[in-house]
Amino acid sequence: CQSRGVTTPAARVRVVMDADTRCGNVRTVGVWNYKSRLGWPPHRVVNQTAGSAGPRLVVLREETEEELKGLLPLPCGRDESVVFRVGRTLNPITLPPLRLPSP
Repeated sequence: CQSRGVTTPAARVRVVMDADTRCGNVRTVGVWNYKSRLGWPPHRVVNQTAGSAGPRLVVLREETEEELKGLLPLPCGRDESVVFRVGRTLNPITLPPLRLPSP
């Protein structure tokens, strides 16, 4: 996965709306954060280290249509994917074509 990255369905990736939103990863056994003061389902915060470019992202363990407080879904097709580079955190290296909502 370090040479080709990790591919994740875009439907499981959300953007943290507000830079001041306090979210991070809890050091436990496993990858997923199971408790969130914002009520998010199991997730992992990525692209959050000092060297990361762009907004913090949240990868959800499971796909959901539910609106999640403080998070925006990526505006792209359901069959699109995001490719992440593996390092100190996951950083997106390939984003799907983003579609703006119709006015």
